[in-house]
Amino acid sequence: MGPRPWILILLLLLALVALRPEPRVDGLLERLLGPTRFLAQTTWPIARLGRVEISTAEAAAESGALPLAEAERAASARVLERWYESALPQRAEGRIGRRLVPGEVLGRAALRRDQLLVRPWSLEGLVPGLPAVVRDAYIGRIGQVDTKRGLVRVDLVTGNNFHVGASVRDAAGRELCRLVVGGIATAGRVQGGEPKTWLAAHHPSRADDAAGWGGSLVVVDELLPSLDPHGTLAAGYELGRFAPGGDGDWRVEPVLDFLHGLSSVVLLAPGAPSGAELPPPPAHPLEQPL
Repeated sequence: MGPRPWILILLLLLALVALRPEPRVDGLLERLLGPTRFLAQTTWPIARLGRVEISTAEAAAESGALPLAEAERAASARVLERWYESALPQRAEGRIGRRLVPGEVLGRAALRRDQLLVRPWSLEGLVPGLPAVVRDAYIGRIGQVDTKRGLVRVDLVTGNNFHVGASVRDAAGRELCRLVVGGIATAGRVQGGEPKTWLAAHHPSRADDAAGWGGSLVVVDELLPSLDPHGTLAAGYELGRFAPGGDGDWRVEPVLDFLHGLSSVVLLAPGAPSGAELPPPPAHPLEQPL
């Protein structure tokens, strides 16, 4: 039997599964095809930017404005810069009084899923404790600065020993409750999908009427400088949406996908106010000397 009959049989089986869903089969397909979905979600913005910039470079070369090699080099630098800038805070109030330092996520620290290795644009002024964000979402703080390798380690809010002060806000911005966020709380598995991962919430200042707070915004609001001397830099950045669980198991549905959605971050340092220029971008990897 040639390959074509097998393809027809496979298509028939998939059609039967679609008509009569089977949870075990759906779960198996999700595990097999899930990595390709996350790969596509992670890389499509870079691919899209790359196509736009390459087309621009080719147009510049055809017009005689720049030699092709120089135009392509400039285009690749713009792709890298726009990729970094995609993580910049969107709200103006999140930039005021803060110096923004974009960085590239190189991967997880060895055997530590709750720690990222980040190559920032610049190490100037970076010290342990400074916040790390992605757009308007808080993800953690600097745990270590490695000046020899030009890297920083970012400890994520998902870590079991991580704690940050926060407040639950209603639609008008009024405080409903204060609590501490840190670590993860895993809910039940969705049929045919991955388990839902939530940030854990602890030590609420009040528990009455919590059932009515579902979906309320949870933001960083650290009131104890002795515990977090850089907490004011992270104030107002989002942690997620409040989701009360059963038996007092309070949770926060995160804004970001901490497992698959971190490729570039922004480190917040004291310094220039909103509107200041970013530090010069790092050299393109292909332009760095060997």
